Amino acid sequence: MLHDSVISTERWEPSWSKLPDQSRTRALLAMLYDVPLNLVLNQSELDRHGRQIARLQRYFEPLHKTAATEPMTGFRRLTSDGLVQRTTFGDHALTVTADFSTTAHNGLPGGCVDAVVQGGKPRRLCPAGL
Repeated sequence: MLHDSVISTERWEPSWSKLPDQSRTRALLAMLYDVPLNLVLNQSELDRHGRQIARLQRYFEPLHKTAATEPMTGFRRLTSDGLVQRTTFGDHALTVTADFSTTAHNGLPGGCVDAVVQGGKPRRLCPAGL
């Protein structure tokens, strides 16, 4: 169990870079739900995108350390089109806001995610810019 829920994982055969638009969405979803990315890697992929993948992991690691054993206690769609979403884990141990759109929402650029570990400052990740 993860986040006090039964888990299923995506099955993703293409490499990380094969569908760039999907890569951004997959990264945002992983951060929003605090679940590790399921990546198919080979040496060519690591040679071309290893630094990007490492940055994603460096961003994800402290979030997951904070909230992996916490239940997801909140989920909200912050815009009527559902493209900006927020999750909360535990008693606000972690709050993550993801903007799946192409425009900014309340200072969060489109295609980016902000995560706040309780008591800390927001940390931003914009996967398309990695």
